[in-house]
Amino acid sequence: MDFALTDEQRMMQESVRALMAREAPPEKIREWDQAHEFPDEVWRKLGAQGWLGLTIPEEFGGTGASVLDTVLFSEQLSYCATGLSAAFQRSACYGGTVISRVGTQEQKETYLPPIASGESMVAVALTEPGAGSDAAALQTRATRDGDHYLINGQKVYTSGADQADWLIVAVRTDPSAPAREGISTFIVPTDLDGLEIRRMDKLGNWMVSTCEVYFDDVAVPAENLLGDLNGAWQSTLSSGLDAERLIIGSHCTGSAQRAFDVARDYAVSREQFGRPITSFQMIKQKFADMAASIQGARLMTQHAAWLVDQGLPARKESSMVKMVASEMWNDVVYEAMQACGGWSYMMESELQRQYRDARLYTIGGGTSEIQRLIIAKELGL
Repeated sequence: MDFALTDEQRMMQESVRALMAREAPPEKIREWDQAHEFPDEVWRKLGAQGWLGLTIPEEFGGTGASVLDTVLFSEQLSYCATGLSAAFQRSACYGGTVISRVGTQEQKETYLPPIASGESMVAVALTEPGAGSDAAALQTRATRDGDHYLINGQKVYTSGADQADWLIVAVRTDPSAPAREGISTFIVPTDLDGLEIRRMDKLGNWMVSTCEVYFDDVAVPAENLLGDLNGAWQSTLSSGLDAERLIIGSHCTGSAQRAFDVARDYAVSREQFGRPITSFQMIKQKFADMAASIQGARLMTQHAAWLVDQGLPARKESSMVKMVASEMWNDVVYEAMQACGGWSYMMESELQRQYRDARLYTIGGGTSEIQRLIIAKELGL
């Protein structure tokens, strides 16, 4: 593996940073966050420049980029705007990747071009009140009714559901089958009769909503089945979640780098006892530890992405990335706030938002505890 980025990759990073500096500077991020508002216009500009189509084949309006290129982009996007990066994880990466892999030709032609352009968004409805870490315990059902399926049930913690045009919904289509063998996924338009979406209040990540979704005899065309009937656990859920974990790793790494840089800029100008606080050994140690942990997560993420690009197994590595990077982000923000003191606790500081945002990522997308179980299983334990 060559650790040097190509000229094209470096240009990509610079281009993303420049776009975000123009369209989503820190003061706008603070404004959108406090208003619980998603910047749709910036999202469409990302699409217009081709960034939202990285995971989508060229024939469907994307660029067909490598997984490594995608995580490099995600890190830069999250450095500037965690809310936009979170939406990229959900819509472009999970949605775009899964539809590209298992969708029918008609589904690819219908859904992928508007996802790539930013005209439309996808959300993923998996978690239920009784099915969180035990995702296979889901009870939302889809029953065949002529040329449609009727969906009934409830989903919770669905990110961006009220911003999405379509939901990828995991449902039980064979209640008599073993838990993981009777699950299917459907592409469900959010404007169908019987579908209700309610926003949930939460601690952080305010630019992207989190919702409850209710299904009351929602009639979905049979052709909206995504992947094999009763085969979603392997075809759309497991493979999609592995890809999502790599993007979460890059998201956490970019966000942690931003927290580090904000804290460093403040610390070098902050004086106590007649000198900059960065002259004190304890503060130096905090920044050294933060820098080392960020770089470690970055290299783990890029290595796992390289494995996927080579067609090599990476389930263990993907879970390692998700676990290590999410815990690292939380640790970095904590130490950054300790170094910066009271200023970091004020709402004017980016660090308070990072502190709230980071807490989600050891929970969402598979808890750190679940990642450890996956890693142990892959180790043969």
